[in-house]
Amino acid sequence: MRIKSKLVIMFAVILILSGLLMYLSFNSNKPSKEIVDSGELDGVKILNIENDLISFSVNGAHTNYELVYVNGVWTASNTKNVKLNQSAVKSVVSYAKNLYAESLVAENSADLSAFGLDVPALVVSMTDTENNVIKVNFGMQTGTGSGYYTTINDQDDVYIVSSDVYDEFNGGLSMFRNRTIVNIEGDVNEVTIINDTSNFTIRTKTTENVNANNMTRWEMVTPYLMDVNQSIFEGKVINAFDFTISEFVDDNPSDYGEYGLDNPRYKIIIKTSSNYYEALLGNDKDGSLIYIKFNNEPNVYAIKKDIIKYKDYTPFYLLDGYVFIRKIIAVDSIVFVSDKTYNLKINDPYFYVNEKEVDETLFRNTYQDIISPKISGEVDSAKVGKELCRFTFNYNTNTPSETVVYYEYGDMYAAASVNGNIDFYVKRSYVDNMIESVKILAE
Repeated sequence: MRIKSKLVIMFAVILILSGLLMYLSFNSNKPSKEIVDSGELDGVKILNIENDLISFSVNGAHTNYELVYVNGVWTASNTKNVKLNQSAVKSVVSYAKNLYAESLVAENSADLSAFGLDVPALVVSMTDTENNVIKVNFGMQTGTGSGYYTTINDQDDVYIVSSDVYDEFNGGLSMFRNRTIVNIEGDVNEVTIINDTSNFTIRTKTTENVNANNMTRWEMVTPYLMDVNQSIFEGKVINAFDFTISEFVDDNPSDYGEYGLDNPRYKIIIKTSSNYYEALLGNDKDGSLIYIKFNNEPNVYAIKKDIIKYKDYTPFYLLDGYVFIRKIIAVDSIVFVSDKTYNLKINDPYFYVNEKEVDETLFRNTYQDIISPKISGEVDSAKVGKELCRFTFNYNTNTPSETVVYYEYGDMYAAASVNGNIDFYVKRSYVDNMIESVKILAE
């Protein structure tokens, strides 16, 4: 009899344990009604998904997307040309797997419609590695506006979840996307800007240009071969490169004409030591934005116009300001012609004019007068008059000579020709001072 009693007890214990295991397995994704302290959150833990997720989707009146986890990467299912910020996705997924509610408001509710949960406004669906599907259903917003009524799967317990949680899921696919179209990698060595009125290229000076002015490392190569103001160019262009997206407009456009990108108003080309970037800019959007696409990617975005002000710059604005500057250390001689010819020769530490040795300080001051004319504007060739003076620089660097000629340009100015190109004019007083300085040096 005692043996039978023991067997009955053992059998009963086994049944109880089996039932308990089945219950725990069945309810592994059911919410815990235990009030917990999560550090920053106090509330009801309604989800605790231990397995990794392989899909995450949100469906609502204004939001519809699905993310799938393949080969270690989250991607947007059935959505072309969309790159996701993996950290952002992982953060929201982790948040969803360990979900808290502010309170339990109805246990085993007999009427889910009273909470807007008979036809949920938003459904978050998750599938884990065991192919378990877990759903979080959001109904109406609470009267205070601070939360939403929520259920898990097909259960009838109704919770209030913070509006912040709802907004986190309802933000749309764009919340997972990188807001920066591209990060410029490497040192920039060339920039081309094409706009409605200008087309110019600026690049770093080459080591072969041994005569160049070393006060700036940048030179314009088109439409002028001129030094560039380093402070303005680096401060307002190079350091201002910012392609932060304001709106994700169209990831698979069928017609770029709608955005003015079939015939772009602007093109910005950036070359670095290792990469090439090309931004195309089209029509304005809502006044403060402009449509943009980058490189050969099809996506159309909108960015703020005020972060790319340099798109409207003119070549003249970026120039260094001087007609012709060369390092004196590279100069062998200067042939200066006005009313007569003057030969200025450098054989450091000796300085000559027409083979007569002159004072070094006076020579250097005259040299400064020769290279000092600042640009006042761009030339109208029809107004160019007779020649005033010219000078030819001959170098000790085995590089070709260069010639600058000044012409009359009205009463107040003089047009400057550098190596045959008449592009700018300067104040006439610069040229008059230059001529007088050479004459004094030769006395």
